[in-house]
Amino acid sequence: FSRVNDKNESGYPQMRAPPVLWLLRSGEEMERNLRDLVRSEFGQDMEEAMVFADVAERNEHLRRLGCADVFLDTPSYNAHTLGCDALYMGVPMISLLRGFKNADTIGECEEE
Repeated sequence: FSRVNDKNESGYPQMRAPPVLWLLRSGEEMERNLRDLVRSEFGQDMEEAMVFADVAERNEHLRRLGCADVFLDTPSYNAHTLGCDALYMGVPMISLLRGFKNADTIGECEEE
């Protein structure tokens, strides 16, 4: 993580910045519903961690993506181009794989 300083007595790194969940803005209703869900499930602090961003030109998109510490892939869709962009910018990607063997596992790397 780029936002950590020296380890504390427990051995775990200490965070210098609060977490941010960066999401693509897709309309007021979606944003309101997500904020309500996050507030009810995780509390006010996590709702404040949500940042909704507008679509950006490719260079700005890559610049913003490169600021992330980790890319969390969605299990419903799996990363396609966005996951490749994250990896291209050196951002590690975490995927929850469900065992599907078709186009919905684009982010999966399978060893043979």
